[in-house]
Amino acid sequence: MHPATPITALILLWALSSGIFGEDLKGPRRPGNWNPSLDATIARLEAELKDATGQQPMNYLSAEIAELKDAKLFVIYVRLMDHLGHKGRRELCNEQGEWLNARAKHSEESVDSVGGSAALLEYNTAEAEFTDKRIKILTKRLAAFENGQKQEAQQAGADQPATKPADKPVQKDKPTTPTSKDSPR
Repeated sequence: MHPATPITALILLWALSSGIFGEDLKGPRRPGNWNPSLDATIARLEAELKDATGQQPMNYLSAEIAELKDAKLFVIYVRLMDHLGHKGRRELCNEQGEWLNARAKHSEESVDSVGGSAALLEYNTAEAEFTDKRIKILTKRLAAFENGQKQEAQQAGADQPATKPADKPVQKDKPTTPTSKDSPR
């Protein structure tokens, strides 16, 4: 695992997020041809995860993958925001907030090994898979905008709600599962 990966992702997120919700900012927030890709790094980490033998390396790698997929989603989100007016940006922001809450709930409910060493891996894997679904939805909306299909873009993914219910029922007596953000690096 390359030690600069988390630092690069954080710098990218900071650069893209500065001024995104500024109401006085008109037009694109990035050069039109700048579309950073995290796919190669994610694929490399996924390959390392498949080969990992110890629980701690698997937990760390799964956390890196989940964080980078979240960064990939953020890049798509920012690109989609570039196509929206004030009302559309506010609606997308609210939708994304609901989705973030649903993702956290889904990830927590996906942990079978509560308190066990595999709990973090299970949480991170569920988070990454949930994020992949959102990436597909926002990518579809973004593609419709970029292809000049504004009406289709506003409806793309409408059949797939931002907050998909979890596959498993909530178990109220389960203790809180630590997330990838809680573990030491």
